[in-house]
Amino acid sequence: GALALASLLAVLPASELSLWGNSRLGAAGLLALARGLPQRSSCLDVGFCGLVGVEGGAALATLCAGGVEDVSVCGDHKLGALGVLSFAAALSASLPHRGAS
Repeated sequence: GALALASLLAVLPASELSLWGNSRLGAAGLLALARGLPQRSSCLDVGFCGLVGVEGGAALATLCAGGVEDVSVCGDHKLGALGVLSFAAALSASLPHRGAS
């Protein structure tokens, strides 16, 4: 399903993408979507999408690495502190680093 959605979004890009409520999407679905999307939406809602722990956080970071500016994970309570830390660490590693001023 996620690969089919990525194919559709390649033809019809969207600046905002809501996947809210797809509780079976999970980390595997986000990774499939990230692999298939040629460009990222700037606003992403993955609330209640079954993201869990470190794996969910890392998958979310992979999807956001292409330029997502606003992301919502409302309802993904099982992401937890470790998932949020995983997201932050993976996303931080993918960003260009600026030298100290």
